[in-house]
Amino acid sequence: MQWNGLDKFYTKEIVQEAIDNPVFIHLTQFVNGRPWFTNAENHPLRELFDSYVQKIPFSDDEVYIEDTRHWKGKLLSFTYKHMPYSTLCNMFRIYRNYLIKTH
Repeated sequence: MQWNGLDKFYTKEIVQEAIDNPVFIHLTQFVNGRPWFTNAENHPLRELFDSYVQKIPFSDDEVYIEDTRHWKGKLLSFTYKHMPYSTLCNMFRIYRNYLIKTH
């Protein structure tokens, strides 16, 4: 809520309802990578992704791919997993302001 400013638009109850009963799941690389990366065994949605993979007529080597993100993306992901959330929010805010100023 703090990171994206959701509290300006939604109540905590509405956000919790969306978390508990998602309609659409957007799997961003920034946070945890993607569940179809070969090195994503610990991805929070890997089990769900695997359950859907079993329902399609593709082999594992057609579905699971290497994580080819730039080192910056992998660093952001690592930071997200290992730093306090408030620190990450502040870092992201600084980076976002930098991008706004330079573009």
